Amino acid sequence: MRIRSIGPRTRAVALLPDSPPASGSGISDPSTAQLSADDDQSTTPERRSRRRSPRLSAGTLVVLLAPAALLLVMAWHYRWIGDDGFINLRVVQQVVSGHGPVFNRGERVEAGTSPLWIAVLSFADLVSPFRLEWIAVVLGIVGSVVGVALGTIGTRRVVQPRGRELALPIGAIVFVAIPAVWTYSTAGLEGGLSFAWLGTSWYLLTRRGLVAPRIHRPDRPAIVSVVLGLGPIVRPDFLVVSIGFLVLHLVLNRRGGWSRGLLAIAYAAAVPFAVEVFRMGYYGLLVPNTALAKEATRSNWSQGWHYLADFANTYWLAIPVVLLLGVLGARILRADTDERFATAMLAIVPVVTSLVLALYWIRVGGDWMHARVLLPAFLCFLLPTLVVATSGWRLVLAAAVVVWAVWCGFGLRESPAGHHGIIDPRWSPAAFAHGHEIVTIDDYRELSKDETWDRIRALADSGTKGVILFHPGKDLEPLPLAPGHRSTAPLVVRGLPIGMVSYAVGPDVYIADGYALADPVGSHLRIEKRGRPGHEKLVPTEWVVGRFARPGISLPLDYEAFGQGPKQLSERQVEAARRAIGCGDLRDVLEAVDEPLTPSRFLQNLFDAPRLTRFRVAPTPTAAAREICPPS
Repeated sequence: MRIRSIGPRTRAVALLPDSPPASGSGISDPSTAQLSADDDQSTTPERRSRRRSPRLSAGTLVVLLAPAALLLVMAWHYRWIGDDGFINLRVVQQVVSGHGPVFNRGERVEAGTSPLWIAVLSFADLVSPFRLEWIAVVLGIVGSVVGVALGTIGTRRVVQPRGRELALPIGAIVFVAIPAVWTYSTAGLEGGLSFAWLGTSWYLLTRRGLVAPRIHRPDRPAIVSVVLGLGPIVRPDFLVVSIGFLVLHLVLNRRGGWSRGLLAIAYAAAVPFAVEVFRMGYYGLLVPNTALAKEATRSNWSQGWHYLADFANTYWLAIPVVLLLGVLGARILRADTDERFATAMLAIVPVVTSLVLALYWIRVGGDWMHARVLLPAFLCFLLPTLVVATSGWRLVLAAAVVVWAVWCGFGLRESPAGHHGIIDPRWSPAAFAHGHEIVTIDDYRELSKDETWDRIRALADSGTKGVILFHPGKDLEPLPLAPGHRSTAPLVVRGLPIGMVSYAVGPDVYIADGYALADPVGSHLRIEKRGRPGHEKLVPTEWVVGRFARPGISLPLDYEAFGQGPKQLSERQVEAARRAIGCGDLRDVLEAVDEPLTPSRFLQNLFDAPRLTRFRVAPTPTAAAREICPPS
């Protein structure tokens, strides 16, 4: 070790090792003392990064976190849980009751889109004394606020104000100003978790961006890579974001070479790979059942463009997007030469990733819920501009964005009537609630003034067996069960929608889903006509009766005939359904989810998962029987 004199204005002595630390270690020599004022002016990117990244003052933090605080207020004001949110809560019910991550007891179907959200809710429900509905609401709000806060602080690391420039959270204001963000911060869905993961990932990425490496802050590649890899278990489509973020992470940390890069990829893939193996062996599919029900790999471009237009036109998003893109381009151009590459990567990768994610949803047709699936892509798009250094013309642009944000927050809303099958799902229950809370199942029971849920629960508690074709206001006369029907769910209820009714009647009642989200037969039916997004696989009631009811009974009227009812159930179709479920791949689908989960069954499901995921059959029982059953 040698000692170097720094000069007449020396404030400290730097102890320099004879040889530098290993490349890519990310750990500075602990014996290095504070550098002198003269050396701090050196041209090395590391020292300049340390000089430009002072600890944020309390006043600066107040300004930066103001949008997150506003989101906290608005998300709480708009708190609610929708029917799709209750589907998640039903799965949590089953987990906590010891039945596993399923929708119906004794049938392994993945009805939740986000495995991580189900895991978080299940753990919180086990350790918390509060109602599950309120746990979902609070965790959703906390996730949204944390995501915006961490994302904003991360972007502030990248933004380097010069002279009298002000670092203002302009992009964060844009995101928080959108009313749909307030709606989907709760709803019982994974929106809050999605925002939290995006913000946390960005925060970790910017730790190793322009402000790294820092003295006494060693890199932890395992932690960063694992978090970046969690995207697919937050939502399957977030695989795109995980790949984009991981590429950015590897580019910003090139010093470690191929070995370090491969290790980071292994860390990132470990958890999603384990979840995927579990999914294949447990459910017998490569993707959640909801992805099959919504045909998440088929294209529906025209509906997708309608969905994008509904989101963008409702909030006049062209205004902030164009202004922020101009600011982002200026940031790249004015960056120092030795920092321009990192600045460009931190700006371009999130934007490109967000566009790929949005394009995927446009391709598949979007969703029936206004803006929901595009909000994560929009937050990803905004990440590099959550904070903007403003002065001169950029200050004028920032003021214009703030004017738009006020207009958006106070005056722009989705039409209650919706467009092209797209609606704001919160509007209808909120209109009936007249300002009251609509969070718990009791709130909805009070709104509906319908005792049907309680009557079904009473039938189940009394040990009643049978198949109920549920329709509000109609008699609950059970059809007798087929011989040999499993005793784990002796009462089968066919009804729409399934979220609230399934949560209200309890985990021991089998709910047959007419929209196929939680139905192993319906999700494999072929779409013959495009319709309302997420509701295109309408499972004929004959499938339910043929699968669960005793042969030879007198068939009732079908009141859930999807706009055709009430109509008489067809004995021919019921018999065809009964025959089809015992044939070919459809038989294999039911065996994969119904048979006891032994090691051999798990391995068989692993082997069969690709084939069963691809399998589709005609929606009409007679046509399905002709396709998959041998001639009699």
